[in-house]
Amino acid sequence: LSLTCKSIRDCCMPILFSTCRLNVNAPLARRFIPESLRSLTLIDHYHDIAVVSLHRREGSPVPRSKLTFTDDPLLCGVYDSDFVGTALRAMPSLRSVSLEAFSDVEHGIPWPVLEAILTVPPLKAFSCKYHNLSPAAFHRPGAAFAGISQALTRFEFTLRDFRRSPRMYQPERSTLDFVLQECHERLEVLTIPVECAPFQTICGLDWPALREFRLRGMIRLGYEPADPFVIAFACMPRLRVLELRLALSPGVRPKALWPAGVDVTYPWPELQELVVSFPEPQDLLWRRLPSTLRSLTLIYSPHSCMERWDMENRRVMWYWICSKPADLLQILQACSIPALDRLGLEYHSYSDEDALLSYVGTAYSQLTALKVFRYQYSLEAPRVDVVSV
Repeated sequence: LSLTCKSIRDCCMPILFSTCRLNVNAPLARRFIPESLRSLTLIDHYHDIAVVSLHRREGSPVPRSKLTFTDDPLLCGVYDSDFVGTALRAMPSLRSVSLEAFSDVEHGIPWPVLEAILTVPPLKAFSCKYHNLSPAAFHRPGAAFAGISQALTRFEFTLRDFRRSPRMYQPERSTLDFVLQECHERLEVLTIPVECAPFQTICGLDWPALREFRLRGMIRLGYEPADPFVIAFACMPRLRVLELRLALSPGVRPKALWPAGVDVTYPWPELQELVVSFPEPQDLLWRRLPSTLRSLTLIYSPHSCMERWDMENRRVMWYWICSKPADLLQILQACSIPALDRLGLEYHSYSDEDALLSYVGTAYSQLTALKVFRYQYSLEAPRVDVVSV
């Protein structure tokens, strides 16, 4: 249709080219959007197909074959900071940039490239998925730093759950520390791996606009937050979504988000969605949840059925204790959330399972979605009548 006449084409182009997706397996300058279309693009997605083959030796990536486009196996060489900065600034309508790695080859985005992207004035949303974030080195910008976009309200950094050691690089934490200090007052959505999270900085800042906060990854021994989560994240008063999809490394025990003896005011009065991977029955949080809550997920991350070994250290990568139905029943009975419409549960089945499922059926009349991950505690355990459930 857009080829029939110039007027129709002029009307169609802003729609046809508002979103651009590029599969990148060579320097970006070779495949970038033509200059004639850059002024129309609102959203850019770059899918990085692996350009270098790596394997690990003693915890560090080592090239298996000759490196292409880069001389550092930790850094992706297809993004040139000068070209990226110039090209993106030629896109006045740009609102969102997303970088995603399609393979499990571990490599990251250099800081100069991140700086070129995050300082684009109209940028509202940035997503980095399965790339490391400046893993090799981070040098705090000097006086010439243009500043992170004042329009940026969404920052999402996600790594694969099933990656092996090392699960983070120190420059990644330094990078996040700097970025969060620059834009904490205006961020509305924040997603980061718990291994890289600069908790001291997060707890010491105010987050007046933050609506969604997601932590994902593995809590390691000696790297837990110093304060309970109810204190650590009390600076996020407008939070509506809190996701704590956290695995525990061997030696780390589950902890209550609001332990007994901690006297604080409930910090999230607008909370609508809560995800907790290791629910503790004695957690004081359950009795304080607001009536605004619509979704509650008490499911392990990763699921209890997914066992993964660290072949280098000859041990299980994470640790969990699967809930009992009685524990989950105690949690739900402590909550006062009659308007709940989505519920997720994961547990080992025991004889008290019927009480849990019966309570769910009677207590939450507005429930529209129920997700249950149920494990038999032994091969001899009796089968459950699906009809009765």
